[in-house]
This record gives sequence, C-alpha cells and structure tokens, in this order.
Amino acid sequence: MDYEVMMDMESEKSLLSEIRTKEDECVRKLEEARTQAEATIAAAHENAAEIIRHAEHEAVEEEKVLQAAEREDMQQEIDGIQARSERELAALREKGNANLPAAVDQLVRAVLPG
Repeated sequence: MDYEVMMDMESEKSLLSEIRTKEDECVRKLEEARTQAEATIAAAHENAAEIIRHAEHEAVEEEKVLQAAEREDMQQEIDGIQARSERELAALREKGNANLPAAVDQLVRAVLPG
C-alpha cells in the first residue's frame, strides 16, 4: 500500500473518530437536557400542587370569616326581632291591662244584671 493511501485511511479514521466523539457529546448533552427538563417539570408539578394547597387553605379561612360574619348578621337580626317582639308584647300587655277594668265591669254587668 502506498503512503498516500495509508495517510488517507488514517485521515478517515481520525475523521470518523471525531464524528463519534461529537455524536457522544451530543447524546450526553441531549441526556442532560432531558434530565433537566424532567426535573423542571417535576418542580413545576410540585409548585402547582403547593399553589393549589395554599389556595384551598385560603379558601377555607375565607369561608370561616364569611360564615362568622353571616352568623353575626343573623344574630343581630334575631336580636332585633326579639326586641321588637318584646316591645310589641309589652305594648299589648299594657293595652290589655288598661282595658281590664272596663272588661271586668262589662262581664260583671253581663253576669249580674241590674
């Protein structure tokens, strides 16, 4: 074999070796990128889950605040109704007591003529 052919073969081997090295490097970089992407996705899922947990917790707390405010409003309305009822009852008793002597007098006249 002549020297030039041997040199060409060496050159081709060297070129093939360089290509294999570049391919290996690309495969390694691709694997690193895939691993990093998976880690990023996993972190995003965890972050989303944490956001959801936080939002649910805030919703529960807000619901408690709203329920407490509604209970207070209802209690104030109940207290107002009871106060009005007590005033109306007192007014009716007073009116009844004021009319009691006249009512007794009418009953006595009706039962005891004369």
